[in-house]
Amino acid sequence: MICGISALLLALIIQYKVKTLFALLAATRGAQAQEFPKLLAFRTTTLIPETVTMESFYFHEILRKLFPVELILLLSFLVSVFAFFGYLFYRYRKSVRARTSLTLEQPSN
Repeated sequence: MICGISALLLALIIQYKVKTLFALLAATRGAQAQEFPKLLAFRTTTLIPETVTMESFYFHEILRKLFPVELILLLSFLVSVFAFFGYLFYRYRKSVRARTSLTLEQPSN
């Protein structure tokens, strides 16, 4: 119960911060970088082309569009709760199977 309430609070805080961040980014016109000082000189070398597969980026983009951050947090919380209760049930079933019963038989002499 406490974990659920804290997860909900964290999701709301993250959503608020992300909205604030997007509002700030929308308000600025872009990065206004200063020029490099003239005393420093950078030499350019021949570039080695990188082989980056765009398929993995494409998959991440689709996944990000399908599942927003709040939904991912909620699903991960639910999976962890089900795993916890599953572990408790497993321990209970294991303890029930491990119990032995002793019966004393008295001779009828």
